[in-house]
Amino acid sequence: PVVDEVHHQALADRDVDARPVALDRPERWQTLASLLHLHALADEACCGAGIGHDTPFLHSAFELLSANGSLARIPADRARILPKLRPPPSGITLRSLSHHVALDRSEVETRWVVPPPLPGLVRPTDRLTLLLVPHPSVIRAGDFVPVAGPLANMDDLGYSFYAFSPQEPFDSEDAVRLVERARLRVGEIDVLVLPEGALEQNEVPRLQQLLVEAGVPYLIAGVRSHPDEPESFGTNYAHFGAGDWQAPPQHKHHRWCLDANQVHQYHLGATLDPRRRWWEAIGVPRRCLTFVTVSEQLTVCPLVCEDLARPDPVTDIVRSIAPTLVVAVLLDGPQLAARWPARYASV
Repeated sequence: PVVDEVHHQALADRDVDARPVALDRPERWQTLASLLHLHALADEACCGAGIGHDTPFLHSAFELLSANGSLARIPADRARILPKLRPPPSGITLRSLSHHVALDRSEVETRWVVPPPLPGLVRPTDRLTLLLVPHPSVIRAGDFVPVAGPLANMDDLGYSFYAFSPQEPFDSEDAVRLVERARLRVGEIDVLVLPEGALEQNEVPRLQQLLVEAGVPYLIAGVRSHPDEPESFGTNYAHFGAGDWQAPPQHKHHRWCLDANQVHQYHLGATLDPRRRWWEAIGVPRRCLTFVTVSEQLTVCPLVCEDLARPDPVTDIVRSIAPTLVVAVLLDGPQLAARWPARYASV
């Protein structure tokens, strides 16, 4: 009946005036109310879509989301329909109109993945205990290395490239010992989190295996890799893994640019000339967000550093979906109230 009512009112509007009409005018109130009613019915019918698996509908919805990054069958470059984890508790925007699904029309791709169950590891489905481990423990000027970049037309008098290559090696066994000490204080650890660029790409499998053996299901870590060829770009991404499984890498969307103030602030002048701006020598692939559903109550969105400081267009998607937990790995010091990470994370 609601659909028929909207259809008949639309025909009447067309007969009266072929021009676009403003739905917020008093004489259009019934049409507007019917459209909102139809929208609410569709939204409520999608409760649990992309998250639950209990019914044939929810199972089909999740398969569609996993395959296409959208709950809709229309092309994703036109619009994406994504699960919504939490409606906003206050305020009114277009995002507030739905409680269970969200609309995205940006150029950012989305991936929704679920880690496989790990034999012998059973965890609560409504909470996560995270152990955040800073590494390296000391940042040295020699950890930032000038490198030749592949951009031949760049002004090499004012700009250069650097790579982050910490001299302090990462000790996987020491990380596991830290987990054991933390377990004595807080009980079981569900996730080990390491900062941006903490691990070399080839260090990830061993650490992940040791963590599973120690009873820690998940690893979120900043991973770096060096370029395969001279004068090419490396990578900087957030890794989310469980045992032998890993989510697609969440790449950094913006290169860090160190200016003179930061070179002096971080005491890097011995290796990086403060008269230049130093760009991070990493490739920047097409923007894409990864959402990892650990349970029907917990969905995690990993990000890397600069997506806090330069949020467009990522922020709109994160706000629309409202994942349970956003983990932004970063290299720029502790999250103190006076530092930029705390300020931007509050947004």
